[in-house]
Order: sequence, then C-alpha cells, then structure tokens
Amino acid sequence: MQATDHITLTIFPFEDLSLQKEPGIFCRAFSTDLITELSRFRQFRVINLPVQDLEADASASKLFDAAKTDYFIQGTFRCEKELVRINVQLYNSSTRHMVWGNRLEGSLLGMHEIQDNLLAAVVGILQQQINNDLLSAMRKRPRVEFKAYEHWLYGMEQVKKGSVESDLLAREHFQKALEIQPDYSLAYTGMSLSYFNEWSCQLWERWDVARTGAYEWAQKAIELDDQNYIAALVLGKIFVYDNSYDTAEFYFRKSLQLNPNDPDTHMQIALCFLLLGKEKEAVAIYERALQLIPFNADSYFLYGVFMYFSTGDYEKAASLIQPNQKAKVADADAYYAAIYYYLNQPDRMHHFWNLYLENYRRLISKAKNLPGRKPLTGSGR
Repeated sequence: MQATDHITLTIFPFEDLSLQKEPGIFCRAFSTDLITELSRFRQFRVINLPVQDLEADASASKLFDAAKTDYFIQGTFRCEKELVRINVQLYNSSTRHMVWGNRLEGSLLGMHEIQDNLLAAVVGILQQQINNDLLSAMRKRPRVEFKAYEHWLYGMEQVKKGSVESDLLAREHFQKALEIQPDYSLAYTGMSLSYFNEWSCQLWERWDVARTGAYEWAQKAIELDDQNYIAALVLGKIFVYDNSYDTAEFYFRKSLQLNPNDPDTHMQIALCFLLLGKEKEAVAIYERALQLIPFNADSYFLYGVFMYFSTGDYEKAASLIQPNQKAKVADADAYYAAIYYYLNQPDRMHHFWNLYLENYRRLISKAKNLPGRKPLTGSGR
C-alpha cells in the first residue's frame, strides 16, 4: 500500500454479458453507482479511468500501471429476463493477486440490494473499521423502487445533453419516478438540475421561473436526504446568484464534506469559490480534483483556464486553451480574449472576442448586437 492516509482504488466498467441490449444502461450504471458510493468514504481515494481508453484497450495495462492504486475492482454483469448475475473480483494492484471474489444474484428489480451487499463486502475487506457511522446510514437509507431508479437513469442521460428539449424529456422521467416513489431524493435533484440548466445556460427570458424551480426542487431533495451532495452543490450555486455568499459557501463545503472524491462536483465548487473571492482555495480544490482523474484531465481544461486567469497566471491559462474544442460555457471565449489581451496577442484576442459576440447574439440578445461594445485595441500592458 502507498504511504498515504488513503486506500486508493479504481473500478473498471463491468463487462456486460447480457444477450439483450436493453439491460445495458443498468450495467453501466452499476459500476458508476459503485464508484459514487465508495467515493463517500473518506479513507478511500477513487481514481477514475477514462472510459474511451478502457474501451480501446480491454486490459488497460498502461493506464493501470500509471494509476498506481492499491486495489482495483472488476467484474461481469449478466441479465437474463429478470435475473441478474454479477461476478466481482477485488485485486491487489501490486501483486495482481485476487484478494476477494464473489458471485451475487438476484432480480433486476432488487438490483439496489445486490449493490448494497457488494458495497458492504468490499468495504469490510478493505478496512474493517471504515467510517461505521456512514455505513450505518447507508443501510438505513430508504429503499429505491426499481422503476423509479430506471426513470432517474434515463432522466439524467437527458440532463447531460444540456438542451431545452432534453431538459423537458428529463422532467418527464423524473416526474414518473416521483409518481412511483414520492420520497425519491435523487429525482428531486434531477428536476432541480433541469431547471438550473434553463436558468444558467438556456432560457434567460424565463429567469425567475427557472430559478424558482431549481431552488424548490433542490430544497426538497436535501430535506428528504441530507446526504445528497449534488443537491447541496445546486443550492450553493443558487445562493451565489442570490448574492447570499455565506449561505452559498456553507452548502459548497457541505457538498465537499459529503463526497470528498467526486471530481465533477469538486470542479464546479472550485469555479464557484472563484466567484466567492477564494482564489487560492479554488485552485487547491481544482488541483486535488485532477488527482482523481489523472488520465482525463484534458476534459476539464476550461476549469484550469478560469483558475489561472483569476490568479493572474495568464501564460499558464493560455497553455490550457484548446482552440479546436468548442467550449461548453457560453462566456469562455470572453475569458480567452482577456487572457490574450494581457499577453499582448491582439490577433488571438480579436478572434475570441468575436466568437463571444457571436455567442451573445445567439444565446442572449436573439440576433441583436451587444450595444456599444467592440473588441479592445492596443496592448494589454
């Protein structure tokens, strides 16, 4: 084991041996959910490997050697009609010897019970005295109805697409999940995220409606499950927009505390800490999140650009810009323009400023020009 306070491990996507295509979403979700649950334990550091590279190299030998984790988990998933069979193995990374293995079987409707049994077994093997309070809380959490879970999975797939149409489809799934199980906290979180997408990214003309929806659904989610770290993140963002910075910071820190190993959440919190004027802590959170995704850091290049621009390290910020990759944040090009302004590179500055104006006309002003605004001229120094 490495000289660290953490047990490091990685989880490979489970191999789907099902004959039908339909259970594929449950196979993908099973390993993803296992990562999420294990990441809640502070004694674990869960290293995420890029799925595309794993698919290209089934053995993932190069990735595996570079990850240098203490343990890794792999397994197979087979669904025949309503019967699920899961074979799972836990290996010592340095010796490649199997530490533990088991076969779990149950109905597709009872997949959460299978997952809980697997989680408890893995935790028990890795560390006997691991965070007993959290493990007890996990066992006491409400059971999730299978069909509600299914609708949540499909809803989240739509939310990640980030369009107005996909958010509407997502809400249909989340509403169906809540009809099946009214106390399903994650479904409320999904509803909140769909409104947050509209509020912060898509429909500025529906600002108040989308803001209210994002807040009310997130508030309900955390009332039902105070361990819901995603809902805490969303509430933190909402309070930033409301200029309630102390309350926003409370929810961001709560989210970090509830799940210290989720890089997606940490990246967003790091960005929000910039808005709170906590640049050094923001960079620390960002760099710590990168340690959890050592082979997929390029996917988060934009966060690094914001981090180092805010701290005045313009050279480093510019080194992370990927001009051929379209930024998913509407005002990213304005930041790029500002970076090149300070670096006294007017051609690049003008290029990205004009891209920003194009985004402004498309997303905000609905084909109207930004009044009285032209690209900056001259040296930035």
